[in-house]
Amino acid sequence: MRLIAFDPSYRTTGFAVVESGGNLITHGIIRTSGDDDCSKFSSLFDDVQTLCTKYHVERGMVEKPPSFSYRRSTNSDGKPLNFAAIQKNSQATAVILSALGQMRIKVVESHAHQWKLCYGKNLGKRDMIALAKRSFPGLKDKKISDHEAEAICMALLNS
Repeated sequence: MRLIAFDPSYRTTGFAVVESGGNLITHGIIRTSGDDDCSKFSSLFDDVQTLCTKYHVERGMVEKPPSFSYRRSTNSDGKPLNFAAIQKNSQATAVILSALGQMRIKVVESHAHQWKLCYGKNLGKRDMIALAKRSFPGLKDKKISDHEAEAICMALLNS
């Protein structure tokens, strides 16, 4: 069985596909395209479905933000997210859930920061990248983003 995990974001969404037993099939980033929200979310929807079809995915996992803390939630530069950014991240989550639902892929929702506690502590970005590289030695010399690492760790936890 194959599972795809997503770390949703408005501009860059991390994903990872694993097989039962923890074999990493692929990972990467979906970069939304378009000039407006409608175009960006439409491209995200299409890309999610393309990945699921290409890799014969049977289950999905989406990090679902139950709520955000302005202190904890930051962008790639470490600056706090504003309300508009938080809203768009939540909308990206809904788009991914819709794409998976339309394909009748069973979804496991994982609340933000809750799943990380399964690893013994609330993992930060560097911790997740290190964990992903330790879990899959083939990643050791590759540069991976925190979005990819988060999706890889979520997928590994549920494989």
